[in-house]
Amino acid sequence: MKRSLSVLLVLMLLSGCSQRKNLEIEFDTDTFEVHKVKNTCELVIRVNGKPVDELESKNNTLLSNGNVVHCSVVDMESVGEKTVIYELDGIQTEKTFQLVDTTAPSIHFDQDSISVEEGNEYFKLLDVIKVTDNYDKDFYVGLDGAFDIHQAGEYHVKILAKDSSNNEAEKSLVVNVKPKEKEVVTVIEKETVYVQGHGGQSSTSPVPAPSTQKPSQGAKPSNKDFLHSDGYNLNTAYSACLAYAKEVNAKGWGVSCTSIDSVDGYSLGMRATIQ
Repeated sequence: MKRSLSVLLVLMLLSGCSQRKNLEIEFDTDTFEVHKVKNTCELVIRVNGKPVDELESKNNTLLSNGNVVHCSVVDMESVGEKTVIYELDGIQTEKTFQLVDTTAPSIHFDQDSISVEEGNEYFKLLDVIKVTDNYDKDFYVGLDGAFDIHQAGEYHVKILAKDSSNNEAEKSLVVNVKPKEKEVVTVIEKETVYVQGHGGQSSTSPVPAPSTQKPSQGAKPSNKDFLHSDGYNLNTAYSACLAYAKEVNAKGWGVSCTSIDSVDGYSLGMRATIQ
């Protein structure tokens, strides 16, 4: 009897050991979207044929059928092939999977059409469009089609975006180039607009106020900025500067309207400088 019990106990121990010889980890798929999964334990759906009962993301462990499985840490923030090690009671197994980016960039603008005044050299279409991507910080943004800023009309274009995983997006936009109204101020150069005082005639060079005669109406007006941070866009900043120049010109002062750009070359607005 004792011998039979001993044999039975040995068989039970051997059976228990044999159950622990294998560690089978199952994924639902071997390809996952980057940024959608934060922890390698989240990839597992079954352990040795048993479903996962609980995840402990902070400890990189999961619980399945009373067993605690440890999941190794890998870089989950970049695309590519990844290898993770799972461990249960000293038994380890490796699983390989792919992190991919299949999400196209997003193109944002407030309306399906945008209006700009004919001849506005400061207008940059891509500056008024926002493009974002779930993975890439640097990606291609381009224009399919063209418009002539010097010719009034309605132009249909497409904004294109493409990330490093070749995910592409496009969005249609109508650019309305409106006829330019006659202005006292005339665009002379790409970067500067000059206004001749005393009579309102335009000039091809900066015209300072006369040094021997002061304007008859009050002191010299102050310079004025029309910034995007104050609510102006490329078109309205340009128009506001022209309007201010016209107002100051009527008082006998010359004005130059110049673009204010950041160190990276992005437009910040317009500045009216009294001559």
